Amino acid sequence: MNKGFFLASILMLICVTIYPVTVSAGISSDSESKFIELYQLAEKGQAKEQFLLARCYENGDGVKQDYDEAYKWYMKALEQGNSDAQMLIGYRYLNGSKTIQKDQVKGEKLIRSSAEQGNPDAQGYLSLMYTSVPTFS
Repeated sequence: MNKGFFLASILMLICVTIYPVTVSAGISSDSESKFIELYQLAEKGQAKEQFLLARCYENGDGVKQDYDEAYKWYMKALEQGNSDAQMLIGYRYLNGSKTIQKDQVKGEKLIRSSAEQGNPDAQGYLSLMYTSVPTFS
């Protein structure tokens, strides 16, 4: 197997891990009221809720989709040391996104910090970054 397959597997794991969190953040018939509740907690400085609020803005869950607002809330969560925000933003620094320009050094630093906090997705991704897997033709 090659390194690309392993990276794709880790990305799938990240999506599967984060998706249920996003669902609980307000994807339901009353998603707008859940969004308001989440927003109030995020405004009070709750890092987990800031991360979840960013997901809502990014996905348009309970609110109009807004990448700039999502980035703002991801950064607030990141500044408080939220390991999910560190992993997500770190990955985006490594690969670039709509709001983040590629920066290998920043990406590795954030993913390492997330892994040191025990984030299993970051630990797995970090191990793949430093593992050389031989390819077979």
